[in-house]
Amino acid sequence: MTECLPFDIAPPMYGSGFFLTTRMLLGTITSMNEPIRRAVAYIAGRALSGRSSSNVYDYSRSEHFGFSGKVTESRVSTFDYTEQCHITGSGRSGSFSLYHYGSQNHINLRVNGRKFTGFDYGSGGHFSGTVNGRSVSVYDYQTSSWFSYSI
Repeated sequence: MTECLPFDIAPPMYGSGFFLTTRMLLGTITSMNEPIRRAVAYIAGRALSGRSSSNVYDYSRSEHFGFSGKVTESRVSTFDYTEQCHITGSGRSGSFSLYHYGSQNHINLRVNGRKFTGFDYGSGGHFSGTVNGRSVSVYDYQTSSWFSYSI
């Protein structure tokens, strides 16, 4: 009888490719990647503040990241200059269905008042946050961590 290994332990003989593939197949959840978090902060910040912006400042990286495009109640059409990709989608009643062409995954985003919630299909995880003027805070439920941005 063979023993099943926990899915977070890769047998050394198979290397990291086996490890990553096995984790994906078994449904291991990872945290949101930085480009997705930045895009969410930019789009939610624009949608809830009503302000235009050509970048998002990531406090954890102490760095500006360029964005352009439009965010309206019914449409998102933005471009991330760092990732060299579009993030687009449609919205209705504060709910947006977005697609991040760089990460090649869908994102659901719901905005209401100064708060937002959503789901990142790439990582399989939920997020939420708040917007206060140009300040945007994103909470990643998978890492139980807050991330701060400004637009």
